[in-house]
This record gives sequence, C-alpha cells and structure tokens, in this order.
Amino acid sequence: MSDFMYKEKNPLLVILIGLMDENKILLAKRKREPYAGYWGILGGRQTFGNSLNEIVKKEVYEETGYSIADKIDVKGFYSEILLDRQGNPRDHFVFIVTKARVDKSAERNSETENTDIEKFRWFDFPINEDVKNTVIPTDLIMLENFNSNKLVFKEFVMMECDDKTKLKILKVR
Repeated sequence: MSDFMYKEKNPLLVILIGLMDENKILLAKRKREPYAGYWGILGGRQTFGNSLNEIVKKEVYEETGYSIADKIDVKGFYSEILLDRQGNPRDHFVFIVTKARVDKSAERNSETENTDIEKFRWFDFPINEDVKNTVIPTDLIMLENFNSNKLVFKEFVMMECDDKTKLKILKVR
C-alpha cells in the first residue's frame, strides 16, 4: 500500500467505570448498536488534559447525577479490535477499567446530560446468572476480576455479525 493512501487511525482511549454501592453495580442500558438494549459498564472517552480522576467524576456525574467518593481504583486494561465482516480492522478501543463508589453524603443531581444511554439500573454484584445474557459479553469479562487485587490486561478481537446488532468474540488473549 502506498504511503499517500494510508491514513493513520489511532485507538480510542475509553475510561469505563464500575460504579458501586455496597454489593450493587450501576449498569447502563445502551440505546445504540452494537448491543442496543444490552446492559454495560458506564464510560466515556479520555479527553486531552484531563486526569483519570477528573474523567471518572465528570462522566459519572454527567450521565447519572451521582457523585463519587474520592478513591478510584484501576482494575484493568483491555484492548478491543473490531473487525468488519471482511476481517479488516474497523475500530480499535483501549479501555481503562476503574472502580468507584457512590458518595452517599452527596445529593444526586437528577438533571443529567443527553447520552447514548436509555436508562440505568443497580444490579447485584457479582452479576446473577439470569442477568448475564443481557450484559455486553466483553463487559462481563471485564467484570470477572473486578473484586480482585490483581491488575488485569486482556485483548479482544471482535467481528461484526451479519445483522450488525452484535459482535462476536473471535479471540481473548
């Protein structure tokens, strides 16, 4: 491939936030494909000049109206490469998965920003077996070591399915 045809595309850095309240985790129901109607971990893009703590606090507050307690734990790093149906890379995400707790002393702001989230719901954690088939599969994998003291790194290679509403996991390493 000649250099003039090559357009560099970099991975998108996304911060995922497992927001906890005792033994409950807040999950978001997606409005958009892929996985519209599925539950997933809260998240937002890393923005230039903002610290991890700033992003976590901002995303949680803007999307849910909750404030978080000061301590934020990094639980893992994940690389997710999405392939189109021909096997070519379409998107690439790098996720930093964090864990935060709701600040129970702060009042919840009910005026949240417009996002791609349909609604939020608190789930028992660990996630119950009867709920697992409604959660984004890679998010479930990310939550597996959520209560561990060990930092995790995994790579996912995904391919879009024919109907484009879901992705199938080809590899986890």
